[in-house]
Amino acid sequence: MIKSISVGVILDHFIELDNIDELLKKIKVCSSKSSSKFKLILYNIDVDEAKVRAFVNRHEKLLFKVNAKFTKIFKEYVFFLVDDSFNQNQKQLSISLIEKINFRYRYLGSLEKGLEEFVRVLAHIKNRDNIR
Repeated sequence: MIKSISVGVILDHFIELDNIDELLKKIKVCSSKSSSKFKLILYNIDVDEAKVRAFVNRHEKLLFKVNAKFTKIFKEYVFFLVDDSFNQNQKQLSISLIEKINFRYRYLGSLEKGLEEFVRVLAHIKNRDNIR
């Protein structure tokens, strides 16, 4: 049984999306499906403090509900990393920083599809644990 589950996303990509509220609601659903302690880790590559504060002020309630953590420490462990850097026109710098993240599972693609895959992985782990 896993004690804590975390989903990691790159804040620089996430903050620019048009459907943030919808995605945060999906992350909240993911949180409720997790039988373990859930955390959303937002890795900040190059978003300035004013943008982060504005983002937090707009989405404070949902961020609190999904236990969001903002970090610039790329060695922090995350259970499931959604890596959408290959969908973006990102600098080589961001890709090299993403490679430093310590993760158990990594999904390459959009955040929406990554969250769907996270739910599938959770279901698989629950089934596996119930079999034992």
